[in-house]
Amino acid sequence: MRTVVWSIVALALPTGVALGQPILPVPESAPPMEFGVAHPANVEGMPYVRPPMPVAGAPIEVPPGPMFWIDGDYLLWRSNGGLVPPVVVGIYSSANPPLPIDPRMSFPVSDDHINGDLQSGYRLRAGMWTDKPQGTGFEAIYTSFLHHEVLNTFFGGWNSILGRPFVDVNQRSEALLQMSNTLGTLQGVAGVHTQFDSDGFELNMLRRGPAMIGEQMHWVLGLRYWGLDESMTIEGASQGGNLRVASFDSFSTQNRFLGPQFGGQWLWERGRMSIDLGLKIAIGGMRQETTIDGGSTAMLANGAGIERTGGLLALASNIGDYDRTKLAWMRETSLNIRYRLADNVQLRFGYEFFWVSNVLRPGNQIDLGVNPTLLPFNNASLSGPIRPWYRPDGEIFWMHGFNVGLSVQF
Repeated sequence: MRTVVWSIVALALPTGVALGQPILPVPESAPPMEFGVAHPANVEGMPYVRPPMPVAGAPIEVPPGPMFWIDGDYLLWRSNGGLVPPVVVGIYSSANPPLPIDPRMSFPVSDDHINGDLQSGYRLRAGMWTDKPQGTGFEAIYTSFLHHEVLNTFFGGWNSILGRPFVDVNQRSEALLQMSNTLGTLQGVAGVHTQFDSDGFELNMLRRGPAMIGEQMHWVLGLRYWGLDESMTIEGASQGGNLRVASFDSFSTQNRFLGPQFGGQWLWERGRMSIDLGLKIAIGGMRQETTIDGGSTAMLANGAGIERTGGLLALASNIGDYDRTKLAWMRETSLNIRYRLADNVQLRFGYEFFWVSNVLRPGNQIDLGVNPTLLPFNNASLSGPIRPWYRPDGEIFWMHGFNVGLSVQF
C-alpha cells in the first residue's frame, strides 16, 4: 500500500509544475507547424527566426604551395685513401766507398694511400609535386666530382739511393731495382701519378608519410647509379753512362653500381629556419673492371731504342683487362640547415656521409712478388713461380664533407 502511495506522489509532482506555468500566446506572425512539430514560443515579443539550414558546397581549397624545385650545391668532400704498398723507396748511404745495398734498410718515400685529398664537386637537383599539399613527387639528382690528378716525383741524392722494391719469389727475399747511387755514376728519378673521378645519378619518387617527428616526412623510393674511376701509374728512369732505361707500371680500376634504393626525409621548420634530415640505402650490382699495363724502353748510345712489354710490377703474368660483378650496398646520410632568403629562395648548408661496401682500387691490385726471369731485359729462361699475379681484392670506400647551395621553388 505504501508503495502505491509513493508512486502516485511521484507522478503528481511534475504534472503540477507543468500546470502551474502560464501559457504564452502564439503570435500571429509565427509560421504554421511543420511535420507535426510546434515552433518554439516567442519570448517577450521577439520576432521568430528560423535556424539556418546546412548548405552543401565546394570543399575547402588547400593552398598548393610551390610545385617545382631546382637546387644547386658546391661539394667539398674527402674520401678515404686507397691502400698502396711501398712502390718507391730510399736507402741512406753516407759511407765512402758505399756499402753494399741491403733492401731491408730501405724506407718508403711514396705515400701509403692515394686519392685521400679533398675533392671538389657539384650537385644538381630538380623535382616536382604531382598533387597538393606535397603528397607525391618525383626528383632527379646528378652528382659529379671534378677530375683530380696528383703527381709526386722523387730523386736520388748524394747521401741516398733511390729504388723500386719487390720480393724475389725465386730467392724468397726482398730485392731492390736500383735507380741511382751516391757516386753520381747512376742517376734516377721516379714518379707516382694518380687520378680520381666519380659521379652519380638518382631518380626518386617521394611519398608523404606520417610526420611523427618534425613537420613533414616523405618516403624515398628510387633507382641509383654511381661510378668511381681511379688510376695509378709508377714511372721510373735511370741513366748510367750512355745507357738510359725508362719503365712504367699502370693500374686502373672502374666501379659501376646500379640498383634500387629506399629511405626517408624529415623536415623541421621554425620561422625562416628549417632543418632536413635524409637517409638512403641502396642495394645492387657493382660492375668492377681492372686494367694492368706496363712497358720498358732502353736508349742505347747510338740513339737506337729497344722496347719491351712489362715494367717491374706489371709483367706478362698480370698484364690485361679483368672484370667481375659483386653484390654491394651503399648508404647516404645528410643533414642540412636552410634559411629562407625570400618566399621561394633558400640558402642551404649541410654535411653528408657516403659509404660503399665493396670497390676495387688501384693499390690493392698490386702484387710485389716478382719472378726476375720475367723482367723485360732479362734473357734467362723462365723458372719458378709465375708472379706477379692478379687477384682482385676489394675494400670499403667512403666520402664525407660539406655542401653549400641554393634552392629555388616555384
